[in-house]
Amino acid sequence: MGGESEHGSPCGLQWELVHSDDEVVMELGQDLAESACDTEASGVAFEMPPCQIDMDGHPGVSFEDGLDNVSLESNEWVPGMNCGSTICSLSPALQQAQVLIVNTVANIKKLPKQLTKDMLCGFTDIKGSTGKSYTEVLAANLLGLSRQTVSRCWRDVEANGWTPIHREPLHPERKLQPSKPSHTVDTEESRWQPSRPSHTVDTEESRWRKSATVCVRTAIGCAVEGQSRTSFEREVARLRLCGVDVDGAMCHSRKFCVEVEYLTNQVLHMMNANDWCSVLGGLGIESDFAVMADPVSLGKCSAFPRNETVLVANLTIVSAEDGSLVTPMLDYRTLGIGCHSGSETTRLLLEMLSQHPSMLDLPILKARLAMIDGDGQIVKGGAQARHSSGGAAELLWQRVHPEAEPDSLVVCTRWDDFHRRVGATGAGLRGPGGTRKVVYLSGAPGGLISNYQIVLLCLHGKVAWKKEGKGNVSLTSLFEVGRRLQEPSFVFFLVGFDVALLKIVRPFALIVQKAEEASVVEKARRNMEAALETMQESFAKVKIMLGAVACCRQYVSSKELARLMSACRYTSWGKPVRSFILHASKVLFNIPPEFQGCKLQLNAQLAPGMMSLGGHCQCLAAEEHCRRARRRAVPEIRRVKTKIYVFRRGRRVQKTVSVPLWTMLEIQKDASFFCPRQQLRDTTKNSVLGMDYSDMFRPRLPRANWLGSRCQVPNGVFQAHAACVQAIEALMEFLKYAKEEVDDIFSDVGMNSDMLSLLRAGEVAFDWTSLLAQPPTRACLTAFGRLVEMFKPYLAKGRWPHGDAFQKVPQTWSLQKREFTQQYELLVSRVRQCYEDTLEMNGNSGVPAQTLRKAMSWSSISGYMVSPVNSFPGLRWTLGKALRLPGNSPAMAYVACTVSQFLGSWNGHRLTKQDTRRFEVSERAVRKYIGPCTSKRRMNVEADSGSDSCRVGVLQAPRNLKGKLVILEEPLRKVDPSCIAASLDTDPWFSLGDSHSPHSWHETLMVRVMLQQAHVSVTGHSRDELLVRAVVHLLERTHARLKKTSRPKELSQVQALHARIENSGRWHSSFFDGCQGQDALSLIEPDSVLQRAKSGQAVRQLAKDALASGLPSNVPQTIHDSWVKVLASGVVAALPMGVSVQRKSAGKAAPSTIQARLDDWLVSEEGKKWQVQRQRLWAPGSNVKVGET
Repeated sequence: MGGESEHGSPCGLQWELVHSDDEVVMELGQDLAESACDTEASGVAFEMPPCQIDMDGHPGVSFEDGLDNVSLESNEWVPGMNCGSTICSLSPALQQAQVLIVNTVANIKKLPKQLTKDMLCGFTDIKGSTGKSYTEVLAANLLGLSRQTVSRCWRDVEANGWTPIHREPLHPERKLQPSKPSHTVDTEESRWQPSRPSHTVDTEESRWRKSATVCVRTAIGCAVEGQSRTSFEREVARLRLCGVDVDGAMCHSRKFCVEVEYLTNQVLHMMNANDWCSVLGGLGIESDFAVMADPVSLGKCSAFPRNETVLVANLTIVSAEDGSLVTPMLDYRTLGIGCHSGSETTRLLLEMLSQHPSMLDLPILKARLAMIDGDGQIVKGGAQARHSSGGAAELLWQRVHPEAEPDSLVVCTRWDDFHRRVGATGAGLRGPGGTRKVVYLSGAPGGLISNYQIVLLCLHGKVAWKKEGKGNVSLTSLFEVGRRLQEPSFVFFLVGFDVALLKIVRPFALIVQKAEEASVVEKARRNMEAALETMQESFAKVKIMLGAVACCRQYVSSKELARLMSACRYTSWGKPVRSFILHASKVLFNIPPEFQGCKLQLNAQLAPGMMSLGGHCQCLAAEEHCRRARRRAVPEIRRVKTKIYVFRRGRRVQKTVSVPLWTMLEIQKDASFFCPRQQLRDTTKNSVLGMDYSDMFRPRLPRANWLGSRCQVPNGVFQAHAACVQAIEALMEFLKYAKEEVDDIFSDVGMNSDMLSLLRAGEVAFDWTSLLAQPPTRACLTAFGRLVEMFKPYLAKGRWPHGDAFQKVPQTWSLQKREFTQQYELLVSRVRQCYEDTLEMNGNSGVPAQTLRKAMSWSSISGYMVSPVNSFPGLRWTLGKALRLPGNSPAMAYVACTVSQFLGSWNGHRLTKQDTRRFEVSERAVRKYIGPCTSKRRMNVEADSGSDSCRVGVLQAPRNLKGKLVILEEPLRKVDPSCIAASLDTDPWFSLGDSHSPHSWHETLMVRVMLQQAHVSVTGHSRDELLVRAVVHLLERTHARLKKTSRPKELSQVQALHARIENSGRWHSSFFDGCQGQDALSLIEPDSVLQRAKSGQAVRQLAKDALASGLPSNVPQTIHDSWVKVLASGVVAALPMGVSVQRKSAGKAAPSTIQARLDDWLVSEEGKKWQVQRQRLWAPGSNVKVGET
C-alpha cells in the first residue's frame, strides 16, 4: 500500500510484535492507520480504473447484528462484501486502509472457529488469545500489523456506523505529482514520485527534518567514537560555519545528544529482538542461546576503581541469516554497594532478560536457555574449585529450572572466557581483557629482550641524572633494578620464558579466542599439554648438554663448543628450544658474559691470589702429594659418596667410595645438579722445592686443541653455567605448573561434573573431523545416547518446529533409544553424503545445489601427502619414445615413476624404501610442474583435478628438497566444525531430506557501549541510515510542538571560546573586523607568505626532515656523557651492584660525621694523652697493668 515516505515504510517499521513498557519505543511500531495518515498528507492515493472497483452487493449475507440493516446500493460499501467506491484515487489513504482492515476481519469471522485456529498455528503461538480475539490475531498476522491496531480500527469503524473515519493530515504541505494521463506510459515507481519543492520555497517542517537528521547523525558519530557531548556542540557549531543548515531544529545541546543516544539504543534493542526471534530454517524453531555475564569496572583498572561497576550481559546465539554464532550485547545494570552477591546478581540478570523487548522471561528461558557463562565471580566452577564465588550462574539456572538437582538434571553453567569474543568494554577499558590479555602479555618478554640495551642505557642515564641531584628515584632503587636485570639467571629465564609463551601459550590463546566448537578447544588443550611435556624434556636434555659443554672447557676451544651447541639446535630435542640455545651460546662463551651488547653482573669474584682450576686438573693433587707425602688423595671439592659392588674372597659386597659429583649425574638423576667441579689454588703459598712446574697449571690450550688441555678455567665459566642451570630448573617448574593449571581449567576445578560429561560426550558424538572420514563408531553412538539422556528433561520444555515443512513431525520425546540412534545415524549420513558430493563434484546425488554451495566451505586444503618422483635411469625416455610423449612432461614423469614402482628393478637398478616413502607438505610448498623451463606461469596445484599432469608437482620448501618432483597422493583437508553447524541450523534439507515427511525429527548508562558493540559507524550503511531515520521519526513524534526561532542561538561554550580569543590580546579587531581574506593578507607581508607557501610534496618533505632531526631527541649533557662513557668499549658496561660498591670503585667514600669528630678529638690534648697510654699498654714486652693506667 503506497510508496515509502521519509519516515520509512507507510506500514511502519515491522517491530510491533515486540512489546516494551517504554512508551517511546512503543511508538516505534507505527500502526497502519497512523502511517496511512502520513501517506495521505503526502497526497498518496491508490488509483484504480472505475471498471475494477468492486461495486457488486450480495444481499442477504450478514455476520454481525450491526450490519443487518446496511443497504446494498451499487456505490455503497458493505463490510466483508465489497469495497464500494472507497478504493479510488479520490479517497484518503487512511479511509482506504480502514476499509481493507475491516473487510479482512469480517471475512475471517465467517470462517469456522477451528479453521481459524488451524490457520493461526501457521503464524505464531495462540496461547493467551481466547474468544473472538482469534480473528483479530489472524487478521493482524495476515496484514503484518499488531493485534491492537486491528482491534482499534474495528471498534472505531463500528462505533462510527460502519463508516471510515476521516482525520486531518499531519503534513498538509507535502504534495505528490498528479497521475499522468492514461496514454502516458510510465513505471509504477515514477507514478508515486514526490514532487520536488522549489529551491526558493522550503517549508519549516522539511527544514526541521533535514537539520534534525544532520544533528542525529553527528550525535551518533560522537557517541560511537567516544567523544564528549561538549564536542558534539562544537561539531554542530563548525557545521553551521560550513554552511550546513542545523538551525531548523534546535538540536544543539548536550541534552539532545543524551536523548539521541538513548533512542538509538532502544532502536538497536528492537532490532536485536527481531533477530533473536527469527526462526532457523533448518530446525523450524528459534535458536537456543547462552547467557554470558561479567561485572566490569569502568575507567582505569585498579584495586580501588573510582567509577562504578557495571554488570554486562551478552548472548551467544545462532544467527538465522548465516548460521554463525554471534554474541550481541543484551543489556547492562549498575552494581551498587552490597549488590555483588549471588542473589542480587541473579535478580539483575533476570531483570535484564525479562525487560528486554524480546521478553526473555522464565517460560522462554525454560525453552531456549542452553547454558550460563561467566567468570569466577559468576560461576562456582567444579567441586575442587579453590576460588570464592557468589554462584549467580547456578542460582539463575535453579530459578529457571526449580526442579534441577545435582542428582536428577544437568546444571549447565561454565566458567568461560567472557572477553574472548566481546568488544563491548573496549572503549571504557583501554587494556585488553580475557584471552586477549594473554596474547598481549605473551609478547612482553620478547619486547624486553629486543629493547634490553635501550633499557640499560636509560638506567645509566637516570643514575647520572640522579648524581646531579635531580630525579625522585634513589640510587639504591636504580642499582637494585639494574642488578636484577643484569643477573645471568634472570636473562636465561627471560629467554626461555619468551620461548614458552610464544610457541605454546600464545597459539593456544588464539585458538580459544576464535573457537566455536568444544572439540576445537579440546584438541588445542591436548596439543598444548603435549607441547609443554616436549619442551620440559627438551630443557632436561639441554641441562645435560650444558654440563657436558662445561666439562669440555678444559679441552676444547669456545668456538668449537659454540658450533656444537649450534648443531644441537637442529636435533629433535633442540628444535622446541632453539632460541634458548642460541642465546645461551652467545652468553656462556663470553667472560664476563654479555647479552644483547650489554655486560652481565657476576655475583662473586675470586679473592686476590686465588686460581680457578677445572674439575679434571690433577696438578693440584700432585702438588699436595709432594707437599704432604702422607696425603695422596685429591682434595674433596664437591664430591659425593656412592656404593659400588666389589668381590672379596669370592663374595660380592658393597663398598662406599667418594667420586666427583659430575661423574654421578647418570646414577643419581634425582639429585640436585651442581656446576662442574671447581678447584681453587692459593698462589700465595710457597712452591714445593724441587718440583717441576713447567707443564703444570696451564692457563690456555695449545695451538692443537686435540693434543692437550688446560688447567685454568675462568671463574665466570662456572658462575654463568650455574646461573643457566638455575634458570632451566625454574623454567621446568613453570612448565610443570602450567600443565597442572591447564588440567585444572578443563577438569572439576574449572567446571562442574555435568558440564564435563556434556563436553566429553559432545566432543565424541559430533567430532566432524572423524565422522566425515568414517561412519559413526560405537563410541559415537554411546556418547550421543548419553547426550540424549542428559538433555531429555530440558527438551521436553522446548519448542516444536512450526511451518508447513514440519507439520508431520510427531511432537513427542517418548521414543526408544533405538529411534534416537536412527535419527543420529540419518543426520550423519546426510552430512557425509553432502561432503562427499562436494569432493566428487557429483550433481546427481539428490543434494540441493544451494546446500552443496554452503558445504564447499566445510573444509579447506591444508597440505598434501606426497611421494617422490623416482624412476630408473633412461626409463622415462624409453617410455616416451614408445608412447610418443615428451620425456620432460609431467604426465611422462608420473608414468615412468609408476612403472618403476611396479617393476621394482630394471637394468641392475633397484628402488629403495627411501625412494618411495610418503611424507606431508604444506599447500604453499607445492607448485604445478610444467617442465624444466623457467616459466612464470606456475600456479598452485589443483588438488581435486584428476589429470596426471596435475598430480605431479615441484617442491618449493623445505630448502633441502626444493626443486624435487613429487606425486600428489592425496590432499590433506582441515574441517571447520562451525561451518557444518551453521549449515545444519539454516538448511532444512538435513532435517527434512528430499521429502516433507521426516521420520521423527525433533527440536533441536552504558548506552554508548551498546552502539560500539553493534558496530554503528554512521558512515552510510543501510542499517545505520535506518537507525538515523527511526530516531528522527521518534524525535518528531515525541516533541509536542516544533521549536522555531528567528535567529540561531549561540552556545555558551562557543561564546566562552570567542571571549577567550578576545581577551588573549592576540586579536586586533581594529585591523581585521570586516576584512576579506585578501585584505588580511595585505596587512601583512604577502611576499613572505608566498615564500612560505609550499606544495603538498614539499610539506611532506619538511615533516620527514623534522622527524629525522628529532630522532634521537636531544638529551641533557649529563645523560649524554654517561652514555658515551658506558659505550666506550662498544659494550654497555654493567651497573654497580650497590651504592657502596659504586663509591668504593670510584674512590669517593661518603664522608662520615663520626669519623670527622674522632679525628678532631685525636689531635686534641686529651686524644694525644690517650694515644700515649695506649702505646704503653700494647707495646711488645710491656709489663704495665691495666689498673696502673
